[in-house]
Amino acid sequence: MKRLGAMTTEVSALAEAAARAVTVLEADSEALLARRTQFDREVEETRADLSAKEFEVLRAANELRREQEAWRASRTRAVEAEAGQQTRLHLIAGGATFVTTAQVLMQRESDSGLAMLVKKLVDDATKSGDATAAAFFGDGPPPGQLELVLNRDAATISSLLAWLGDGEAAIEELAPAALRRLRLEAAHWGMLTLEHQCAARANATTSDTDEARHVAAQVLQIGCSPAAPVCRVLLSDLRLWLCKCQSRRDAACEGPSQIIGSLADALETHHTDASVARHGIGCCSLLGASCATARRQLTEQQTRLEAIVDRAVRLAKEDSAWRKAGEEAHLLRRVLKLGRRDDCDEIAARTQRQNPERAGPGYFNAKVR
Repeated sequence: MKRLGAMTTEVSALAEAAARAVTVLEADSEALLARRTQFDREVEETRADLSAKEFEVLRAANELRREQEAWRASRTRAVEAEAGQQTRLHLIAGGATFVTTAQVLMQRESDSGLAMLVKKLVDDATKSGDATAAAFFGDGPPPGQLELVLNRDAATISSLLAWLGDGEAAIEELAPAALRRLRLEAAHWGMLTLEHQCAARANATTSDTDEARHVAAQVLQIGCSPAAPVCRVLLSDLRLWLCKCQSRRDAACEGPSQIIGSLADALETHHTDASVARHGIGCCSLLGASCATARRQLTEQQTRLEAIVDRAVRLAKEDSAWRKAGEEAHLLRRVLKLGRRDDCDEIAARTQRQNPERAGPGYFNAKVR
């Protein structure tokens, strides 16, 4: 009996322990279910976040792709524009041809009429796939080469190109006449910076040293044998400048450049140009009759000058365009043979009777020293 009671007690204890275990298991199950629910919720939130981030990544990738395409297109346009600007451009003005690039003509005064004209030329060439634009070409240049024809003075265009390439330093040594022409050219094309710089330099006080430096630079330029149209203007300007007074002729002869040699170089280089011959020979006559230093240079260059004179005289008999050059040649022939003051006076009187506006005051008035 006692044993049965002990077993009943033990069974009751086991039942209570089992009940407690079931209770604990149920609590653990509920906790696990809650944790699983939380985990599932976190998984869903993570999936939603990943989806949002994937969408952002895809959108960023699409934007990057569009930016890359736009950059490639921009780079292509820039490369094409740069290639167009670097294309060699033959600029023809007053019978002279200047080789430059579109970039030189467009970069310094980008709003000028010349820059706009060149930009249109480059754009037309780029659109057509070659470097031709029938509006500006005669028979047409070779492919890959632009050609622009301007009805402008060659010497002034030469100075304009120098300024476009080098800036204000290019006009520091320009003679007053060349500076005035360049200022008018700047006004024609709407180049305000150049126009103001020319005006400032023209208004500056000019000393004898400045004038001597100007003529030295001009002689140097003549000696480099520029294109015939440019040489004509340079020689004409030099001649007018020399006619003003004896001090100018002395300054021209005493400069570092051998002026007679430079004139002879120009006359030989452009031996078919009557205007170059007229003004070049006239400068030689003017200097030789009034400056001892020039006479020594004439003696050194006498063989070359005699050949130039003989050619001018012969062409004057064959072609009326050389008539004035022939007259100058006869005068230089006399100057080359000058030996006495009376000869100088006779030549001066003869020159002023035949062409008084050319000589100006004091043309041959100085003594031969």
